[in-house]
Amino acid sequence: MATLQLEHDRIKQALDGTTLSNRKMEEENAQLKAERASRDAELRSTKTERDKLNSQLMDIQYEKLNIQRDLEELTKKSEQTERQLLKAKEDIQNLTETLIKKPKLLDGQWRLEPRFDREYHQRVQGEIEYHWPLKHMGVAEDTLQHVNILFIGPVGGKSSFINTVDSSLRGHVTATASAGNRDQSFTSAVRKYPIYASDNRRQLKIQLCDCRGLEDGVDITQDIKSILEGHILNNYVINTASPLKENMHAYNKHPGLEDKIHCVVYVLDAEKHSDHADIHTPFTTEDVRSQIENIQAHVDQKGIPQLILLNKVDIVCESTMQTTSDVYRSSLIRQRCIDAAEFLGLPPMTVLPMRNYYMETSTTDDIGILALYNIRQMLREADTFLRVNHLEELRTAK
Repeated sequence: MATLQLEHDRIKQALDGTTLSNRKMEEENAQLKAERASRDAELRSTKTERDKLNSQLMDIQYEKLNIQRDLEELTKKSEQTERQLLKAKEDIQNLTETLIKKPKLLDGQWRLEPRFDREYHQRVQGEIEYHWPLKHMGVAEDTLQHVNILFIGPVGGKSSFINTVDSSLRGHVTATASAGNRDQSFTSAVRKYPIYASDNRRQLKIQLCDCRGLEDGVDITQDIKSILEGHILNNYVINTASPLKENMHAYNKHPGLEDKIHCVVYVLDAEKHSDHADIHTPFTTEDVRSQIENIQAHVDQKGIPQLILLNKVDIVCESTMQTTSDVYRSSLIRQRCIDAAEFLGLPPMTVLPMRNYYMETSTTDDIGILALYNIRQMLREADTFLRVNHLEELRTAK
């Protein structure tokens, strides 16, 4: 009996050991399953990340292909643009050669005067130096001290002409009036320049009047009208924000005939204008042209003679640049004068082509003749105005 009990206990102990062993195996299997599930999850995550990286790589490769295509397209466009720029450069060069060229010269001058010889030079200079208003119509020499010629136009050119006239009479290049190539006007004040004879002693019967140049967005037409009437005193600095008023110090309330303007000269730049088939540019901007037309309406009402001084003709005509005396044989300059007349609505005979001193440090006969001839024409126009409007007044003046 005891033996059976012992055998029973042994068997039970063995069974308990087996149960513990099975339980341990189950735990180990569970742990293995957990570890396997974790590895499987890691593998799935790794696969997902790999798939994501592969997708990003494909996107990058696709973007790279797009960039390469864009780069190739840009390269083609750049090459095309470069060819277009080269073509445009050639076109501009050809156009420049067309616009600034040596035209065929006419056999003779398209105006009888001026003549470019020493005798003519001396004769015209003498006419100017010994001129007084209405000299041949019974008006005494001291009746009117001077005539006033007013120069109006865009920035640039007016002061240069005054300097050229002064230089031509003095025999050496001068800079009486401030001049240059700035975009803004050198002259800000009303300037009345007396002109002296070649002996530098005797003041001539002429004053050349300069004022601020006309600019876009700056309207000084009201002040210019006051200058025409003689209301603005010499050296008054024009205020672009407000015109001079009657109650101001520089306003001349009772101007005499010597204070008023007797001839108006519009100064245009021949270089600014082009009527080429490919490029059309006017002499001035629309704003400046509108201001000139406003002034012209007032000048017309007063009956003041109007001329056009066409500067820089040497720049647009190679023949004239080389030989100033060819100016009136140049068909190109003749056409440019016609264009200037049409631009301001005046007869072509009112246009006076001009070359001013620029690089020169010494005077030349040809430029001198051109300057003096143009001044003589201005004096004649002023005389016409005085004859028509003030002859009896001047004859009877004491």
